[in-house]
Amino acid sequence: MKNFSFMVMGDACLDRKFNTGITGAQERLSAFDEAVKLAKQRSVNYVFVTGNLFDSSNPSRSVLKHVSDAFYSLPSKVIIAPGSFDPSTVGSCYPSFSWPSNVYVFPAGGISYLEFNNSFRGTTDRDYLYSGGRETGRKGVRIYGSAFESHFCRESMLVNEHNRTPRLSSSYINVLVMHGMIVTDEKSIYNPIPLEVLKECGFDLCAIGGASNCERKGHIIVPGMLCPGSFDNSGEYGVFIGEVADGGFLSAELVSVSPVKYEKITFDVYGRDDLSPASLAEDISKLVMAKNCIRVELVGELPFDANIDVSEVGKILEKEFPLAEIVDKTMKRADLSLLNSEKSFRGFYTTAIWNSVRQARDEMKKTGAYYSEKNYESAVNLGLKIIDNMNISGLYSSVKENSHTKANETLEAQDDKDNETGILQGREDSPGEDLNGLDLKAIRDRLIADEDETDDLRSGSGEEARFIPADEKEESSGNSGGSVKGGF
Repeated sequence: MKNFSFMVMGDACLDRKFNTGITGAQERLSAFDEAVKLAKQRSVNYVFVTGNLFDSSNPSRSVLKHVSDAFYSLPSKVIIAPGSFDPSTVGSCYPSFSWPSNVYVFPAGGISYLEFNNSFRGTTDRDYLYSGGRETGRKGVRIYGSAFESHFCRESMLVNEHNRTPRLSSSYINVLVMHGMIVTDEKSIYNPIPLEVLKECGFDLCAIGGASNCERKGHIIVPGMLCPGSFDNSGEYGVFIGEVADGGFLSAELVSVSPVKYEKITFDVYGRDDLSPASLAEDISKLVMAKNCIRVELVGELPFDANIDVSEVGKILEKEFPLAEIVDKTMKRADLSLLNSEKSFRGFYTTAIWNSVRQARDEMKKTGAYYSEKNYESAVNLGLKIIDNMNISGLYSSVKENSHTKANETLEAQDDKDNETGILQGREDSPGEDLNGLDLKAIRDRLIADEDETDDLRSGSGEEARFIPADEKEESSGNSGGSVKGGF
């Protein structure tokens, strides 16, 4: 038989009662109309609708008529597999509505198939719907599918109660149109379709709706949403148009039909002299290829005394784009000149790194090697961030405790020696100095004094202060020390 062309349409969610982002009912309907227009222009033989054509089982009468009239205008055959949002239930639009003669809706209750001869068009075609394996002897296309009966389907429709998959005839081109989730090991409540089982079935084309994002892996097509709804759905969305021949799957391409697009941009501000909202907005807009909804993530390091007016940048961009969100993920660079002179662990770290880098920089400049000031600053800031997250006080306490113990041990040994020397020389005591001239007694007294000062700073109750969530019950002990109450 000759090749046939097709279109795969994913979740249109028509007649949804709420907006997501700037995507509303009108945008979704516009995307659907554009898909129908494209099907006419490309003269596709089949339009496969993989579920969730509507956002519910009973869309408004006006939307239902709009869709019916659009399908009626097509020379194509329209195959619908009801999904989780628009299941085929008693009284729903699928079994109760009078659809045009070129529209076929899979019934619930197990997998079945449609069989078409190879003429594709014209009123002389006879089309059959099967739930069994009866052959007609005519060679053409068999399209398998099923319908959701409720919002959930925990068992795979592809496998029957006897754990068997459909038996395909090599005398036909075999197509699967279904709503569900392709899975590997994980489970799903939306018709889990094991990937390995799907591959083993031997379909020439698989059109599987249900996932938000569009994807194609060989002959398996996941169309995704017809019209994206938020920045979680950035990139291209639309319909797949392709061709199948006797030898199997040939090709497919994604064609955008959505009037709304969401784009995410990362913008690095490092090294910019001009951080004014107008300058930032101008350079950001140059990165956007079309008038899409944009979310800009500002990254990079800023001078310690610099600030960006994120709100003003967003206001300027919203004059040019339908929606602009600015997310500030920049970091302030530390004032290295102040840190170098700071008497602290941070200051010691910064000075040590700077001395090492300065030496390396001088060597690199001599040899003509590449040197980046940005890399040095990034290394310092990364180290400072790690230091800020470390328990420096705990580290200091550990060092102090070890020093205190060693000083005591050394001092006690020295005292014994001095006492022995004093007795031999007729003296009652002797200065507590070691052979290096260090006053170990003074060191021990200083450590004890430091410990006393630290204890004075602690809570009088001896407990560490902590934040208590607002919904946590207060203890009835009446002890008010050591806790800060409040919620965020």
